[in-house]
Amino acid sequence: MSETEQPGPHSAAEAQAEPAAKMPSPAAPDLPAVTVRTRHWQWSPWIIWLIPVSAAVIALWLVIHAALDRGTIITIAFKSAEGLEAGKTKIKFKDVDIGDVKSITLSRDRTQVIVRAQLAKGASNIARDDTVFWVVKPRVGAGGISGLSTLFSGSYIAADIGKSEVEREEFTGLDAPPPLTNGLAGRHFLLHSEQIGSLDVGAPLYYRRLQVGQVVSYELDKNGRGFTFNVFVHAPYDQYVRQNTLFSHASGVELSLDANGVKLQTEALAAILAGGISFETPNSESSEAMPQAAANTEFTLFASRQKALQRPDFVVKPGLLYFQESVRGLQAGAPLDFRGIVIGDVKAVKLEYDKAGQSWRVPVEINLYPQRLHSHLQAGASLSSEELLQQLQRAGLHARLKTGNLLTGALYVALDVRQPGSDAAELRNAEQEARKIAASLPKRSDAPLVIATLPGGLEQLQAAFMRIAGKIEKLPLQETTQDVRTALASLNSGLQSADKLMRQLDKEVAPEAQKTLQQVRQSLGRLDHTLAEDGNLQLDLRDSLRELKRAAQALQQLAEQLERRPDGVLRGKQEDKK
Repeated sequence: MSETEQPGPHSAAEAQAEPAAKMPSPAAPDLPAVTVRTRHWQWSPWIIWLIPVSAAVIALWLVIHAALDRGTIITIAFKSAEGLEAGKTKIKFKDVDIGDVKSITLSRDRTQVIVRAQLAKGASNIARDDTVFWVVKPRVGAGGISGLSTLFSGSYIAADIGKSEVEREEFTGLDAPPPLTNGLAGRHFLLHSEQIGSLDVGAPLYYRRLQVGQVVSYELDKNGRGFTFNVFVHAPYDQYVRQNTLFSHASGVELSLDANGVKLQTEALAAILAGGISFETPNSESSEAMPQAAANTEFTLFASRQKALQRPDFVVKPGLLYFQESVRGLQAGAPLDFRGIVIGDVKAVKLEYDKAGQSWRVPVEINLYPQRLHSHLQAGASLSSEELLQQLQRAGLHARLKTGNLLTGALYVALDVRQPGSDAAELRNAEQEARKIAASLPKRSDAPLVIATLPGGLEQLQAAFMRIAGKIEKLPLQETTQDVRTALASLNSGLQSADKLMRQLDKEVAPEAQKTLQQVRQSLGRLDHTLAEDGNLQLDLRDSLRELKRAAQALQQLAEQLERRPDGVLRGKQEDKK
């Protein structure tokens, strides 16, 4: 709208000025009328303040926006700042940047480094009470090689977000990556073992040689008698862990020699080098019906697979053996063998002083497993385990020490009953001694079973050697030695003579013999020539045979003539009548 087309509403000053302008002035010349128009908008000086006010508003808005966009500030304490750099090191969760390191300072006691990091706005909820942080860098451990990608990209701080609802701003970083991250499907189980072996955090867990889990943590029991391992089995393999599943160390090598030959059983190479655990469930109908083990179920971690597969013994009968010989090589755990069947083991080997007899004795505490005897009974037998032991004692149960390994000298206890033809008197004395010892023990329900002992094979062999040595000692060794020396001197002289004779034969007889042989060879050659078909001897012999034939014919004619004319010898030959 222009000022000439529409005058618009007048202001108060214009309203006052219009009556004055319409009034006639007597002295004023006839001048053209001046029209005063009033401006509807006027510039005010205060409008200049709009600029800084707007800038302030914008700045305030930016500050508020920045404050609203800024994530949570957290601090993480590490033992070392190796690989970390303020302004460059990132904080990642599943390889997604969720923050960065702002500063790195030393703690007041200078034992740690304090990393101050700012999380992204959308990642502020990861600062939970059970969230853990660790530095990702190249590592070589039991689980393999990890963090190789950081050789080029640089180290970073990885986070594993917890599930707690409690927020937290100060954390203590881990020295190594946690074995497991939150959110993995599977179940934890607790294993108890007397020895830790070569196991460590991250050691693999095998099922049929397939790695299905790992050791999460371990700790020494409060009583100091063993270790408790926390292991995790990934799903779906955790379904194979049942209430009767057997866990055993898999870091060893089992070498067995039996009637089928040499057997070498090992687990994966990683388990041999870094240790590991394997588990299996016995194959039986009852195992298939056994329910799955719940999370945090406790199991026994056996030292080997062979130990794990042995039938568990729920009935243990303590026993006591007193040996009068050396038990060097007999250690706790040595088997009690009854005709090839292990029915117990050695619990402890001790030494005690017999005040009454003023002698030292070696008591060997044993554990008998009567259920193993019962399991070998024939069908239909109904004797209890206690009755079986009593039956064995009535049959003359006794123990001997035998050598189990010639190389190591390890001993084991061999149990047997009285055999026909054995030394009954010796066994009776041993049984009487055992009953005397049993009578001296306190009368308790858990009193050990005292078993008679006999000298072992090694001691018998030693006694035999001693007897032989005694007989040898009684022999006239000095005279025999002198005779032997004399005989050896004679033999030496004879050998010298024989040697001299041989030399003489070699020098004198041998050339003559060789010469004789040559002559014999020549004579044989001549004889062979003489006996040839065209030789003179052959011709002479043939002539002589012909003459002899003719003479025989003449004699035959003379005999025939005498037979016809016997008087022909007296009258002479007469002419035949014509």
